[in-house]
Amino acid sequence: MAIGAVDGDTADRISRALARGYREGTTVRQGWVRHLPANNAANGGAWQVSVSKPGDYQNGGYWGTPAGWVIAAIHRTDPQAAADMAREFVATLRKSLRPDGTAEAWEWFNPDTGKSSNPLYAATVALPYLSLQAAGLVRFPSEPRRRS
Repeated sequence: MAIGAVDGDTADRISRALARGYREGTTVRQGWVRHLPANNAANGGAWQVSVSKPGDYQNGGYWGTPAGWVIAAIHRTDPQAAADMAREFVATLRKSLRPDGTAEAWEWFNPDTGKSSNPLYAATVALPYLSLQAAGLVRFPSEPRRRS
């Protein structure tokens, strides 16, 4: 959507599907995104074949890196859901602050299993911020706010 790869009607359908997955809790938890919907009946929310067991890594973990893209896409048709997801994403980062004020910012985590890996994964913070900034949904303090 951000690069114009799909037409407006298709972008709207994608946006509504992502918003539905967010609202139903099948694709997003605590503002973080999983690769497959958790309610995928064919495979129980996991890939048919994977080196990672269900619930781990790209086979059921929740990722921060795509959060900005998903929030921006959802914003197209459901700004309130996008705002709610963004608040949850930031709240999850804030829950894992270290004594020095740095968020753990895991590469991925799974709140159901308690597993996570790679704390201080810079892309978990940088990519969502830059994605939202490019979509005009956040700005650097010195930038004027864009109207959408």
